[in-house]
Amino acid sequence: MSDDPLNIFITRCETTGTRRCGVKDLFHTAGVRTTYGSNIYADHVPTEDAVAWARLKADGWTLAGKTNLHEFAYGTSSQNPWYGTVRNPHDPSRVAGGSSGGSAAGIVTGEFELGLGTDTAGSIRIPASWCGVVGFKPAHGSIPGGGCWSLVPWLDHPGPIAADVATSVETFATMAARPAAAAVDPAALAIAVVAGLDGVPVEPGVASAFAAAIARIREAGATTRPAAWERVPAAIVRVRMRASARVHATTFPSRRDEYGPDVARKLAIGCEPLTTAEQLDAMAAADSWKADCLVRLAGAQLVAMPTLPIGPPPVDVDEVSLRGTVFAHTHLFNHLGWPSITVPCGTDADGLPVGLMLSGPGDELVLGAALALERAIRG
Repeated sequence: MSDDPLNIFITRCETTGTRRCGVKDLFHTAGVRTTYGSNIYADHVPTEDAVAWARLKADGWTLAGKTNLHEFAYGTSSQNPWYGTVRNPHDPSRVAGGSSGGSAAGIVTGEFELGLGTDTAGSIRIPASWCGVVGFKPAHGSIPGGGCWSLVPWLDHPGPIAADVATSVETFATMAARPAAAAVDPAALAIAVVAGLDGVPVEPGVASAFAAAIARIREAGATTRPAAWERVPAAIVRVRMRASARVHATTFPSRRDEYGPDVARKLAIGCEPLTTAEQLDAMAAADSWKADCLVRLAGAQLVAMPTLPIGPPPVDVDEVSLRGTVFAHTHLFNHLGWPSITVPCGTDADGLPVGLMLSGPGDELVLGAALALERAIRG
């Protein structure tokens, strides 16, 4: 679009007011086309709203437009061959992040006050962190996923992206049909601080901004202690990719040429068969890893990490080669099913936003802590 240089929208709707929502073009919107970021569904117009959007609309939110995304939500960059790459509003030579790129970038540019996104391995928190806004992935199942295209059914999480924690709290309560969380006492919080994962280097500028934010959290009254965390086992990631491929069984590989190259590459890997033994081994690895995570929490209520180990890459980056690094921190909490929120905590060496991620077992706990600590995290 000539009037949309950052490629935030796939379909723009002319709305005014101060309760405008940019809805990721993965959610059904009655009478407004929903493409899933794909050329295959370029003319698809649903007759009903997705549950999450219907609840927001009933609460007075209006549709600013359907926001651009990584095709079928299967990517971390929002490079889309059909609708353009969503560019970072702080530096248009960089990506906004994905897959909910448009829903995050539009908050920064003032196109809307709320972005509705989804998160399967980090797709809310990745663009929120790189764009310098707040993104909340609830506990799995807290917000119904009805009427939203699935990437991996047992890992998909709808959630809000906003300029601040308060808006995230309000809109999560609306979508989850529950009372809004309240701020907790910072002095009652014990936080396990994970500065990074073995084998996943954190850029110095990101590490510096994160460390400064942790110091401010301590000054605000919270107790912190360093902790180590294990990466998601590779066997689980392989099962996840297999699950993604099954979602596309009716169109892939039979219509492979109608997919963008990077998504086709990932789906092709997912089509590789898994033996029963491999599936059972993956399930055992998942159970063991989840139990180990609870042990590593060790009396703390929350885990704090840099949301992403790196800053936003250039718009021509090979997403497939970089994606394992990008979601190394975020996808931990999809596989655990724990809620996780990113809050801006400073800037990196290039002056681009850095996010701090708080995660733990319980929506109200994570949101209550974010409300209490947001000022300290932002600095």
